Amino acid sequence: MRKNEQCVKRFLAGVLCAAFVLAGMTACGNTKGAEGSVIAVSKDGTVTDTIREPFDQELQDEVLKAVASYNSGMGNEAITVSKVQVDDGVTDVEMKYRSAEDYAAFNRETFFIGTPAQARLSGFDLNKVYTAVSDPSKTMGMAELFNTDGVLVLITDTTQTVVMNYKILYASDGV
Repeated sequence: MRKNEQCVKRFLAGVLCAAFVLAGMTACGNTKGAEGSVIAVSKDGTVTDTIREPFDQELQDEVLKAVASYNSGMGNEAITVSKVQVDDGVTDVEMKYRSAEDYAAFNRETFFIGTPAQARLSGFDLNKVYTAVSDPSKTMGMAELFNTDGVLVLITDTTQTVVMNYKILYASDGV
């Protein structure tokens, strides 16, 4: 694995495939006070990845080169690095992705946000049992998922904390 692939693929802990059923906009997308690396999904579909971990200068340079390489093929504004700050050997890097697709492609992870129909067309298996976040005794299956208007699904295998600007209604097992 090349160095820039290593910095892009920061988390190799066990793969956790999770599906969340989302609806409506809320104000729960605040990353203030969150520890470690955090992914935030904004109302406009952009994804911000705030990475806080030990980085050396060489690794920082590799991240910037990897972003430049990705942008040369996908468009100049697909990814922007808005912050690189070193404090006591820990580096804070803030990267903003134009879309969930750009985040997934750059990091080589599953990170999909869309309607249930779009998820199915993209090859995701939605035949799962979804448990209500507000009442764990309430569940929903795939048929109910497709019959619920105005919902989006988040499907990811990241182990990072994900902060949403959506209300999470249901989650699949293993979340």
